[in-house]
Parts: sequence; C-alpha cells; structure tokens
Amino acid sequence: MKTTDTPAAAAQEKQEKEKPRYKAFISYRHLPLDKAAAERIQKGIEQYTVPAEFREKAGGPKLGRVFRDEDELPVSSSLSDSITYALDHTEFLIVICTPDLPKSRWCEQEIRYFLETHDRDHIIAVLTDGRPEESFSPYLLHTFDADGNVLTDVEPLAANIAGENHTISRKAFGKEMTRIRASLLGIPFDSLWQREKRRKTAQIAAAMAVGMVGLGIFLGVTLSQNSQIRRKNEEIVRQKDQIEQNLNRISEQN
Repeated sequence: MKTTDTPAAAAQEKQEKEKPRYKAFISYRHLPLDKAAAERIQKGIEQYTVPAEFREKAGGPKLGRVFRDEDELPVSSSLSDSITYALDHTEFLIVICTPDLPKSRWCEQEIRYFLETHDRDHIIAVLTDGRPEESFSPYLLHTFDADGNVLTDVEPLAANIAGENHTISRKAFGKEMTRIRASLLGIPFDSLWQREKRRKTAQIAAAMAVGMVGLGIFLGVTLSQNSQIRRKNEEIVRQKDQIEQNLNRISEQN
C-alpha cells in the first residue's frame, strides 16, 4: 500500500523540480574570438572543483553544467524552444561582449528574455574585446520602460579578459575566471581570490620542498660516490706504493 507523501517530502520534490538545470547560459556571437572565450569559460566553470569550505553553498564539489549553443540560431523571428528552455532553467547568464555583440539580435533577445524572469544581478558581462561602451548591450547598461525609453543607468557585474590585438589576455584570464566563479558561488571575489593565491603559494612551496628533497638525494648520492672514488684512489696509491717498495727491495737484494 502506497503511503501519502508528507508535506516536507512534497516540498522537497517541488524544490528539486524547480532547481535550475544549468548553472550558466553563455550568450555569444559565433565568431572566432567570441567562441574561443565562450569555450574557455565553459571549461573553467565545469572543470572547476569547488573548495571544501564553499561546497555546502555550491551544493557539491562542482559548480554545475553550462549551456553553450554550438550552432548558429536558425533564421526565424524568435528564439528556438531549446534556447528558451535553457534560459528558463539556468541560474546565471554570461554574456561575451565584443563590438560585434550589439549587432546580434539573437544575443539581444537572449538578454531581454533572461531579464524577464531573472534578477539583473544574475547576469555577468565578460568584456572580451573593445571598450565597454561599444561592446556591452544597451540592456546591460540601462533599464527601459515599455516604450523603450531609458529609465536608469546600471553598472553590470563584469569581468575583463580583453587582450591586445583582439586576443584573450592570458595574464588576466585566471583572475577574471576566479571573479566569475565567485559570482556563481555567491561569495565575495576577494574571499576566493585570496584563497587561490594561498593555494598557489602552497603549491610553489610544496614544489620547492620536493625539489630540495631531490637535490638532497642527488648531493647525498654524489658525495657517497665521491667518497667511494676517493677510497678507491687511496687504495690504488697504497698498492702502487707497496709495489714500488717491493721492487726497491728486490733491486737492493740483487
């Protein structure tokens, strides 16, 4: 006989059903630089192992899955069902911002659709090329009324990975990736950044310790070998002296 679910169990089941399927949705133009940035950020999120002290907040050791549409959107007047489903079931929207972004009506539609059902502070703008004023969507910088008039200016949560000559900055990417992860975790950037710095320092110290142990072993082996060589040389000299003494004794007897 099947028992009736308790209110607590029903509430938990409802919560599980409502839980976002994706941690983030990446909106980007299908151009080489934009795509490269989207791919690197996706890997930086999905392959990241959450530090133990933040796992309760994250719900586990991983941040979660990322939705990144790998195909150009079909020629139509509206977003596809798969895109709207993913936007409905994602927690964050990450927008790859280059001077080409405002030219894409699809990216603009994704941003506007996301804003209809999510908080604005769940959008992360990633400057990948150009200046913010030319690369950010107007919907990231302003709020609008029903007639399309600007109501207020806003400053979006942003990361900057733009390098020289239309490239991704290798130097900035690691730090800005930490900024993105901190936003996804809902913790201050400095909390995660300082921990990452301590971790790197500990890794360097551990590597140096291993190196010192290896050097010690090498020196020990070298000194041991040198000691053996010295003893052998001393034995050769002793035998040589003994032979010379024997020859001298024979010579004197003759």
